[in-house]
Amino acid sequence: MTQGLHEIVWTAHDLLERLNRREKFFVFDVRNRDEFERFPLEGRGPLPALNLPYFEMLELGGKDEMVDSIVACVDRDLAGQLPKDLPILAVCAKGDTSEFVMQGLRLLGYDASNLKGGMKAWGGHYATRAILETPDLAIYQVSRPARGCLSYVVASEGQAVVIDPLRHLHPLE
Repeated sequence: MTQGLHEIVWTAHDLLERLNRREKFFVFDVRNRDEFERFPLEGRGPLPALNLPYFEMLELGGKDEMVDSIVACVDRDLAGQLPKDLPILAVCAKGDTSEFVMQGLRLLGYDASNLKGGMKAWGGHYATRAILETPDLAIYQVSRPARGCLSYVVASEGQAVVIDPLRHLHPLE
């Protein structure tokens, strides 16, 4: 890893923590435009972002190797659009193609990371936090932050009720 740069991989949990702390970062989304418009990565406020589909980057780069093509495209066509003073999170559907983008950005000196599992992992991420835990009563909030959904589990004396259950019964990994 290059000296002074942040983590190379962010999990959905890492992303949620950064959003909750309102950390500043830039999103470089390499999904197709329709996917980006339908399901953008959002926080409590707008996130600065650039969308350029991965395959367009490869065509624009014009090199034989993927990372070389990404480096050429970014260096020639995107240098003024990507911040040098903010971490950049590369995002794609499943976290595979954005990994190559992250590698290319790092070769150019950007503080770039990749979202592990991509938007599929983010869309399926659930976070649970205790609201109340006593010997007689426990209340937990379960959130799906990518979709803004909340559910609650209230448990007492070996029984539980789920209020406004979320879409999936089991955590997605």
